Amino acid sequence: NVHAKDALPPTNPYKIGEEKPLGEGVVDFKRVFTLLKERGYDRFITIEREIQGEEQRRDIERGFQYLKEILTNIWGNDYYGTDRAVDDLVRRLRKKLKEL
Repeated sequence: NVHAKDALPPTNPYKIGEEKPLGEGVVDFKRVFTLLKERGYDRFITIEREIQGEEQRRDIERGFQYLKEILTNIWGNDYYGTDRAVDDLVRRLRKKLKEL
């Protein structure tokens, strides 16, 4: 599975960079997911945010919308992700069964 996380690069060589909400760091998610599509990736994407509370929930919801737009632009009608992992899994299984 892919874990989506964004950050700024470190300004001190002895420390890690600052984590940011998706779309506010330096990760080029359009490029990442374009490459994943080219390689046939069709699994889950997990949004990570290393904070807690209401801000974490809000950042993950925004991140979901941010990635949903990117993925829809890249995959078009082939993108069928939702925020409901079980539904996505059932949908993938049905699609695979039709292919058999």
